[in-house]
Amino acid sequence: MTDSFNPPADFTPPPAAPPEDFIPPPPNTDNFAPPPGEEPGFVPKPPEPVVDGQILNGIGDVGPGFNPATGTYEPINDGSGTDPAGVANGTKASQAQIDSWDSGADGSLMPPENWAVDGEGGYVYSPPSPQPGESSGEAAAAAAGMSVADWALTAEGMAFAEAEEAAALDSMAASNGGVIPPNIPAPPAPEPELIDGIRPDSFREDDIARLDSSSVRALDKDQFAAFDPTAVAGFGRDHVAAFDPTAVAGFGSDHVAAFDPTAVAGFGRDHVAAFDTQAIAGFKA
Repeated sequence: MTDSFNPPADFTPPPAAPPEDFIPPPPNTDNFAPPPGEEPGFVPKPPEPVVDGQILNGIGDVGPGFNPATGTYEPINDGSGTDPAGVANGTKASQAQIDSWDSGADGSLMPPENWAVDGEGGYVYSPPSPQPGESSGEAAAAAAGMSVADWALTAEGMAFAEAEEAAALDSMAASNGGVIPPNIPAPPAPEPELIDGIRPDSFREDDIARLDSSSVRALDKDQFAAFDPTAVAGFGRDHVAAFDPTAVAGFGSDHVAAFDPTAVAGFGRDHVAAFDTQAIAGFKA
């Protein structure tokens, strides 16, 4: 079945083409504005660079100076090439600066640190340069195009800091008879090895008493030093006799004082000779 259109009786179909005398209405120009391209002096805006959103999200992982639009690093002009005082090397002092400097008791001018005569009657900012073969953090950061703070977080910056710290400690030790002054924390003691999977400082008296004499023979100085003094009472005479003489130096006077008196008889001449001199006082306790 085919649908058919039945127009109403007064329907007039539209003309197939406008009549020859048709005149279109004029455009409404009340609010008309020409497109920007038609204005005199118009310069089109360049297209925005296409930036990968994933790169932008990870900008903190790629470091300062990274341009995500180009995928390259660009130099950072943040004063890294200047002295920490904020003065660029080679800067000439103005007369106003010179007039503000102090004078000595004899009236002679006393330039601040790192200011030197320039040979022309003036002064120039000239901090000392590193010795040949040496490097400075400021110079290395400037060479990398980074601020000192950002460069210090790089592998090179951290290695430089460690080397500087080691050199400073060596210098302090050299001025103190080869010993680091006591106000400098000593390196941490080595972590003692586990005994049958248990930390030595976790052993109690009954745990030590259950140890086999053959396993006691393998204990070292660091493991002995880690024992709680109250726990060494668990050592018997056979244990003591099995001690490695080189290991008993780990015992302190508190350990020695806590030994069972009957176990002390297991110590031989080699053991006693190897004790720390301060630990010997524990036998008198």
